[in-house]
Amino acid sequence: MTSLGQFFSYYDEKLTQFLYASIFSNSLIFTCIVLCIFSFVSKVKEHSLIGAWSVNFLGVFFHELAHALVALLLNGKPSKFVVFPKTICDNNGKKVYVLGHVECSNIRWYNAFPIAMAPLSLLSLAFILEKFYWSLPFVEHSLFFLFLYIYLLIIFIINAIPSSVDFQHAFKNPFGVILWFLVLLSLATKI
Repeated sequence: MTSLGQFFSYYDEKLTQFLYASIFSNSLIFTCIVLCIFSFVSKVKEHSLIGAWSVNFLGVFFHELAHALVALLLNGKPSKFVVFPKTICDNNGKKVYVLGHVECSNIRWYNAFPIAMAPLSLLSLAFILEKFYWSLPFVEHSLFFLFLYIYLLIIFIINAIPSSVDFQHAFKNPFGVILWFLVLLSLATKI
């Protein structure tokens, strides 16, 4: 007769294999999961500032960190890094939740676009996670590591989306946008 620990270990392994095979062999299922969780986080954000922040704290941290690192690299001089939520009123008087922000003291035409679009770099973290997560020496094939993997992928993908404020800052100066478009185009043609 097997012990209870062996019983749970066996079914944990089988369930992990089933979930991994069914979720990741079908990208449509994974896309649906990401969209459902994104929708859930968006709904929570509409109703509860603390709820949205607690579900997405790690994502907010990485989103704002991307802004801060690119600002540091491109002389944007980041002066404030905030990952704690607050409520503000927009131009129409509507209550808006801000989960975090980075303030920079040297935003110029040449660095505004990459600083504002910096969260898109989180997609590269999602790609790296996708490629190497299961080969890390401490990662086991268990439900915990499977759910951690899904959580991190979703956090990186959802928080890679620049906010509406990010888009406003990115497209303030058309010359900077054109310059960065040409730089990215020239890099893409060399690859």
